[in-house]
Amino acid sequence: MDPVAFLTDPVVAPFAGALAVMALFFVLELLLTLLAGTGLAHLLGSLAESHWLPDASLVNWLLLKETPLMMVLMAAIGGFGLAGTGYQLIALTASGHLAPVLDASIFATICAVFSVRGLGMIFRKLNLVSTTALEPQEFLGNVATVSSPEARKGYAASAKFTDRHGYVHLLMVEPSTSEEVFVEGDRVVLCERASASLFRARKA
Repeated sequence: MDPVAFLTDPVVAPFAGALAVMALFFVLELLLTLLAGTGLAHLLGSLAESHWLPDASLVNWLLLKETPLMMVLMAAIGGFGLAGTGYQLIALTASGHLAPVLDASIFATICAVFSVRGLGMIFRKLNLVSTTALEPQEFLGNVATVSSPEARKGYAASAKFTDRHGYVHLLMVEPSTSEEVFVEGDRVVLCERASASLFRARKA
């Protein structure tokens, strides 16, 4: 069976379609990021934040509150599409016939669930240090705590703050003016982004 006929066969098309949707999301994300500076992931995160989800057993087991919603969506769609397509490919290779769509769908759904769970476990480990739930520009206006002995203009210190998702961000801060000095434990307001990880701040 040629690839086009395989992917468009009615028992394979739902899974191939899921992969096509995933590819479309990727292209849109790339284009929007290049043209507008922000993509669908940020928009979806702003409209529906994951920490609003109910405190239910399935939600907690899937670790949905610890994973950006766009990533959850991509893991579910991608896991379903890849598993279903792979299942049918193995069935065709092994028996010369495609499997019933119900059998492939059950297998693909189980794989999609575990894809989301696996991604959540990865983000749980990453979020012990930091998170990218917010764009760096959204750090502005937040109050951070200085964790280095001293910071002066041109001499930055490390600081951290907890975002609205409850995740900790580590960054570097320096005073906005040469007259100000920060010491360990000072609470400062992030006022300006000076570089990728450096922010200028003033005392809160």
